[in-house]
Formats: sequence, C-alpha cells, structure tokens
Amino acid sequence: MFGKYKDLVEKASEIELKSYFLDAKNIPVENRTVLKCAYGCKDYGTRSSCPPYVMSIDEFRKVIVEYNSALFLVDEHDTAEIFDIQEAWSGLCKDAFYKMFKLEQKAFREGFTFAHLLRPGPCN
Repeated sequence: MFGKYKDLVEKASEIELKSYFLDAKNIPVENRTVLKCAYGCKDYGTRSSCPPYVMSIDEFRKVIVEYNSALFLVDEHDTAEIFDIQEAWSGLCKDAFYKMFKLEQKAFREGFTFAHLLRPGPCN
C-alpha cells in the first residue's frame, strides 16, 4: 500500500508518531483558514512564520498540487493529568517538531528531495 513510503511509515512508528498516507490532491486548503489567525490569535502579524508574512492561501494551493502524496503525522499525548496545558504545550510542541524534523531528514536522504515539514506550532 505504501510502496516507496514504507520505510518512512515504519520510522514514524518507531519514533512514536502515527502516520497517515494521503493523496495530496485530497488535502483541503480552505480560504477560511486565515480567519483563525486574524481573529483568533493574539500574535497575529507579529511572527515571521504566520500571516501576513507567509504565502497566501492561493499560493499554498498552487504549491500543494505539485505534490503527489503526503504523510500526515500525529504525536499523541495524554494530557489528562496536566494542570496547565498552555505551559506544557511548548515542550510537547518542541518534542513533536524534533521527531517530525528527523523524519523529514530521512525522507530527503531517501530521495524525496522536496520533502517538507509543515511543523506543529502555536496554532495547532
């Protein structure tokens, strides 16, 4: 089923990431996404990794169609016993980013030269 992606899926499992193989053309990119940033984030317009400093929704749509497939990665954590999730989030996010970045590097070394991690961040 995963063909040439089998090693990446196995590596994701080894580092405790759930992975879901997707056809890139089935990834929805909605115009309303930016509303979450503009009206839901106190840091809107202050970070270089957030709107309005990143590519527009239309530009992102054009880029995503150049890909055939994607791995959607999930790093799950039981947060039931965490009192202050806001405080814990930074550490959880950094850990997830590190694991996902390692997987991106592996993908690149295996010949997926356009592998690109859309990282977990404060908005996720």
